[in-house]
Amino acid sequence: MRFLTSLEYAFLAGRSLWQDRDGFRPAPECASETLGAAHPGPACDALLAASPKAQAQWQEECAFTDFETAVLHRRD
Repeated sequence: MRFLTSLEYAFLAGRSLWQDRDGFRPAPECASETLGAAHPGPACDALLAASPKAQAQWQEECAFTDFETAVLHRRD
């Protein structure tokens, strides 16, 4: 499992980005979003603005998206 657990249990204020501690179901505000998208919708953006924990988790998803894109489109 990725580093989801470390942020889920971190001493960061606010709600989690995830509905469950397994990190497989996003909170309802972000459920229809592409995780790690540059511009989440208004409800998801509000959650991220109100929660340092959710914001850190979203940033982690952005980093994973960037990494996966770089690896998938790498030319050797």
